[in-house]
Amino acid sequence: MLQQPECFKVGPGDTVLFSQKQWVETDVVMKLTLSDSPSDSNPSPGVFIAYGGQILDELHYPKPKDGVAWSLDPGATTVAGNDDPANLCLAYEAFAEGDLGTPGVANPVCLKSPCDDGGTVREALAPVPGDIFITEVHANASTGIGEPGGEWIEFFTPVSFDLNGLQLGKSAESISFTFPGEQCLKVGPGLVLLARSGATGDMLSPAATYSSLQLANSDGTLWLGVGGVELDHMPYDTPKDGVARQVDPAVIDAFTQSLDPTLNDPAEARCDAAVPYAPFNTDLGTPGADNSVCNGPPPTGQCTDPDTQQPRDIDPPQAGELLITEWMANPKLVGDTEGEWFELLADADFDLNGLELGKVWDPYTVGDFVPVAGDCLEVKAGDSVLIARSADAAVNGGLPAPRFVTKLSLGNSNGGLFVGHGGVELDHVAYATTSDGASTQLSQELITPGALDVAVNDDPANLCTAAALYNASDKGSPGAQNVACGGGFVDPCFDADLGAMREKHSPGAGDLVITEFLANPSGTETDREWFEVLANADVDLNNVKALSKFAPTPTELTNAKAFGGTDCIAVAAGTRALVARKADPAVNGGLPAVDAAFAFSLANSAGAISLAVGDLVIDAVQWATSQGEDIATQLDPGVSNPALNDNTDAEPWCDAVGPGTPKQENPACP
Repeated sequence: MLQQPECFKVGPGDTVLFSQKQWVETDVVMKLTLSDSPSDSNPSPGVFIAYGGQILDELHYPKPKDGVAWSLDPGATTVAGNDDPANLCLAYEAFAEGDLGTPGVANPVCLKSPCDDGGTVREALAPVPGDIFITEVHANASTGIGEPGGEWIEFFTPVSFDLNGLQLGKSAESISFTFPGEQCLKVGPGLVLLARSGATGDMLSPAATYSSLQLANSDGTLWLGVGGVELDHMPYDTPKDGVARQVDPAVIDAFTQSLDPTLNDPAEARCDAAVPYAPFNTDLGTPGADNSVCNGPPPTGQCTDPDTQQPRDIDPPQAGELLITEWMANPKLVGDTEGEWFELLADADFDLNGLELGKVWDPYTVGDFVPVAGDCLEVKAGDSVLIARSADAAVNGGLPAPRFVTKLSLGNSNGGLFVGHGGVELDHVAYATTSDGASTQLSQELITPGALDVAVNDDPANLCTAAALYNASDKGSPGAQNVACGGGFVDPCFDADLGAMREKHSPGAGDLVITEFLANPSGTETDREWFEVLANADVDLNNVKALSKFAPTPTELTNAKAFGGTDCIAVAAGTRALVARKADPAVNGGLPAVDAAFAFSLANSAGAISLAVGDLVIDAVQWATSQGEDIATQLDPGVSNPALNDNTDAEPWCDAVGPGTPKQENPACP
């Protein structure tokens, strides 16, 4: 109730402001709190003004938006006018508090769809039937670009309007996205490109971006409308991987005359796009540009020179000018469809445009090809040309930037790969197997620039498994020079410290001594058993075999498997190596770094361990007594002669303190 001693006189047309805060415009500070939303006790929130117990006017308002006042249109300022919700609108002008409203001043005209046009709020201009004609849809972006981030849509409009309120979906019953109304999104006249929000879509410089809508890859339909009213829809069929569906330019011309949005409905109005678009130059389409003629003339055999930006004839590779030098069919860090790649060596300057790729060359079967049109993809003599399944280093395992992203998949066994041009094979490779996490590469000394022999990669003896890591798990030299297979060594391994191949240093008699073992660990024994080896010389364990026999037979020695591996398992003189059942510390009881793994069980009694290289037993120990749980058996540190450690039940062996000291010097026996 308003109570104050002074007269408070108002006149016709005056605006009186009641507010909880004291602003400059405030006439009366009130204690009344308005309800934000309906409740059981107040199902129709509102406010009234009364005098002498008689209501003079009342207003019931819908649920307000946070920070936005309800405003009565100035053309409805009667006691009956504010009873009609159609005369109310959300305020759109900001005041000192930062919220939207006009406290203490006259209300502006209500706008149904206000938007901010460079600081001026105006009514958003909505499209009407005949204003929109869908011209192109890219629903099935290639793997290298990715879905849904690589999806986009295009329409033609003969007028200018605002996108605010435009709805995207598959039908009026399946609307996925509505453009918001804060900023005016003016488009047209002409072609309008809308892309999926994100870094990939932004690279196309669209008029606007959208989210939520994900286009179907089979039997798809795109629907555009406003307020649930359809403006246009177009079936885009089942698009091919990496190929947009577009409307023939003649049909678009017909729409400009008739403004009939149904012209893109018939199947004959649409076709596959045929031109690769920048900046990817892999997928086909014309986003934001004129469509190519459906069933038009074949490619002219020209590309756009990147230096002059003028068309020129494509310079294709000739026989003997390229060679397949390396391929990764079975990556470990990422999946095959993301991480596969292969590499070509260029022995001349040529363009990749039109290069044909496949897995079967007899008969010649093309599985993918580098688009002919677009920018000339120039290659220089001596280049290592990387072709990969994905261009995204965060997805493909950290590869260098590939020259082309292909949809061609490589088999992990009994596979093949060829490259050609114009239906003529230029080189091929066939392989029986691949290595998990390692590429197959042609030995560097057999790659002879200036006189390439495309038959050199046909001989498996000229190939080897890559040894250098290019990420945490995968080995190869993508986009870089290969190494010599074996490097001229008889029995090579890759030395990570040297970053190169070297000869393995296999141990001989007296070079290794078994110094400690744990045969009866608590928990799962087959996960936590281990033994320790002291090196008396600088050696590699790769060719060492571990057996559970004190005196293995020749047959047992032949059948036993060496520790193996392409990386050198180096052990320096005076240091200890740890050989365990499992390498994972989360499984093996928290052991230090394991150097090699063995596959047999250590017996809790009447057991043995022997180490051999070829048919030479380097050291062997055995025990008859039962091993205590979680008590290792250790060799006195003063003994390093493998001839003195045969019987672990007697000196110089003793029980370790608890589970032992794996990979550390043993304490002295009592």
